[in-house]
Amino acid sequence: MEARVSTTQLEFVAHRLLPGDWRTLGRKLLTTIDPNFPNVEGILGNLEFSHQDEGVRKIILQTMIRWQSMWGDKATVALLVGALEDLGMMGIAGGLREMVAQRDDPTAVQAHTGLYSVVEMKGGGDAMVPLCKEALKNHYTTMYESNFPSVWRHFGINVHTARIPLQVVRLDRSPTGKLRTQVDVEVPLNQHTVMFQGPAGVGKTQLCYKMACDWAAEKDPRLKNVQLLFVLSATSNRKGDILDAVYDQIFPAGFVEKVPKKRLERWIKANSSSVMFVIDDVDAAEENVSPQDVEKSPVHCYIKGTYLRKTRSILTCRRSPMSTACNAMAETPSVLPHCDAHYLINGFSEGAVDELISKFFSRSDDSRAMGRRLKETVSSDDYLSGIVQNPMYAFMVCALWERRTPPPTSLAQLIEQFIALISGEYSSRKSPSMSTKSMQTTLHGLGKLAWASLQVGPSALTHQNIQDVIGDDVTMDMGLLQRDQSAREDDHYKGLGVVYALKLRFCNPTE
Repeated sequence: MEARVSTTQLEFVAHRLLPGDWRTLGRKLLTTIDPNFPNVEGILGNLEFSHQDEGVRKIILQTMIRWQSMWGDKATVALLVGALEDLGMMGIAGGLREMVAQRDDPTAVQAHTGLYSVVEMKGGGDAMVPLCKEALKNHYTTMYESNFPSVWRHFGINVHTARIPLQVVRLDRSPTGKLRTQVDVEVPLNQHTVMFQGPAGVGKTQLCYKMACDWAAEKDPRLKNVQLLFVLSATSNRKGDILDAVYDQIFPAGFVEKVPKKRLERWIKANSSSVMFVIDDVDAAEENVSPQDVEKSPVHCYIKGTYLRKTRSILTCRRSPMSTACNAMAETPSVLPHCDAHYLINGFSEGAVDELISKFFSRSDDSRAMGRRLKETVSSDDYLSGIVQNPMYAFMVCALWERRTPPPTSLAQLIEQFIALISGEYSSRKSPSMSTKSMQTTLHGLGKLAWASLQVGPSALTHQNIQDVIGDDVTMDMGLLQRDQSAREDDHYKGLGVVYALKLRFCNPTE
């Protein structure tokens, strides 16, 4: 770890770092050795200008290479790992540690995969399964961090702060059972197909990747018999079959040479009960797609049972068409022929809001006192106590309260206040500062992109479209737009929960 960092290790970080975080990491690296290092913003600005035509990934790599060349032998792996950990990028830091460990001891990875107890399997795939597990583990560790909206990091919120149980309601039960709520970790996952439904920002994606990380670390007893668990996004899964999506979204480039698709397919068919697919945002497969194309989509074909039908699955969705089929199978068998359990995610479980507030306001005695006042305000305000059950809105309320902004009286006001907060703070810390008019123009462009993504789907949020409509990367630096980690294309972005909310405001300005 004390050795000089290599270009290969820098490429490892560059491939996984979020576009909006490159300046933050650049500042951290340049000032870690010398806190008074001059003209940091000028160096970063020149790097961005010099490589702007080569994409964000190139800018990230060149920033770290500049740091490496400037500090020579002082630019160590340990210093890079420390900087990543200080910034809360634990997944990337952990992956870099494992990369160094494998270099120093080639048997380290083999020993690590030995932690998994491989049960008796059919099809002669024993040697293949540890390879797949290691690739899955590395992917999920990184993705759990990367999928967490970067906008929250500015307010000191990270994936660990947000790790608070969600409350769910079973919908496909009799009225008596329907009223019973359960914490997400208590929901049995031994059914063939389980559906979790909930609004944007409620934590569905993080729930998927937390489940994957717990599976990789063997922390979840509900998944102890799952040999391979594949977490996929329906948003980036429009062609081929569901196993093509595994190679496109999860496995690293060239993995097909180690484990050919046909070989993995044969093993899965022979061991279906030991395989689970977790597919996030399944209703995205239907957005802005003709009925004919929906019928051909990998997600639809998998759910319909025409491919790898015996494997278990966990699905998430936002709106109702696909989940409605869970309760009306006779009426819409072509959409979802069978759903064994259907849960609605209500938001935080009982007591979780107080836990979140305590975590958020824990930095000092004054901060804790501020948190206690917020708890009192929430408990005495019926509207506020309802809206903070949604994790995304709860984070917004905490951030605004810390800045002494009065509590909102409507969802529209909450979003307006939060957008004003992050845009104002970004403008003030940007060097040179950004004018109010320029920020308003940027947010108007973001609104246009949000509307376009409603009309034509995620394809509207490419880096080229962002440049054409907004003209710069401000929305990415602010954390309002973030590269879609489930898509291998470097220029494919997604709107965060804030942007989803902004979409609603754009569509319904009088709400």
